[in-house]
Amino acid sequence: MQRQRCKRTGNNVRQEAEHQTGS
Repeated sequence: MQRQRCKRTGNNVRQEAEHQTGS
């Protein structure tokens, strides 16, 4: 699921990853 999102969001995937780690 995350693999497909990475292709769709592309650069957005980086910002989402930071939000998950910061939580």
